[in-house]
Amino acid sequence: MKSEYQTYQKRGKIVLIILLCSLCIKCNFRDSNRENDIYRSLYIKGLRKFSSMFPKELLMHFPAKGDSLTKIMAGKTAVSLLQPEGIGYSYVLAQSAIKKSNWEAFRSKIEKLSVQNIRYADSCKLFVYPFYSMIIDPIESFNTEDIDYIKDPHLRSVAQNYGQTFASKCPNPSLPVPFLSTLFDELDEVTLEQDFELYIIEAEQGKFLDNEFMSSGLGMPPEWKNGYTRGVALDNKNQKAFYWLIIW
Repeated sequence: MKSEYQTYQKRGKIVLIILLCSLCIKCNFRDSNRENDIYRSLYIKGLRKFSSMFPKELLMHFPAKGDSLTKIMAGKTAVSLLQPEGIGYSYVLAQSAIKKSNWEAFRSKIEKLSVQNIRYADSCKLFVYPFYSMIIDPIESFNTEDIDYIKDPHLRSVAQNYGQTFASKCPNPSLPVPFLSTLFDELDEVTLEQDFELYIIEAEQGKFLDNEFMSSGLGMPPEWKNGYTRGVALDNKNQKAFYWLIIW
């Protein structure tokens, strides 16, 4: 028979293991909360900053406070820094992970806010400068030997052909939406899925930034030479939301 000492010793080891496991879980929970707090703080600071750079009312669909692991970033480029063709846009992007239990309610809320809902795989989407990805970042290219590339006349041909081809194939296109393949490169760990749903909250024609930040409109339909689009792309598979604002 085992002695009482051995029995107590075994029980003591079990209790110690349980305590160590509890401590590890507690530490991981604290680390997770700390990470969420950091992201939340950075998100709120970023949203405040970008609200001063862009018309505040165009950012109203962005979360007022960071959800779990929310990220936000923006880009605003003056036409003088764009390639000679004056093609480019300013944007604000955010990514949020939504709790699985809240997903359907969240999705329903976004759907009610939207004026148009399309799938990324649908045809006849009016992309805002889908050919912009073939252009080297103008700010970086000024410091490289590739600056001549952005003066390539092939760019104008691509832009013009896009506009003409799109108009002939899609007489009734969607409202403008972002070319996610290009924009989502700005956010880490984003895998673009063809079944993403695009909910357009609002899209308007016209100039909504100072002239120095306005695109030339090359390749866009005449009525959308300048304007903005804002909305949310939903990743139903991973319960993630991607907010956008693009002004060109």
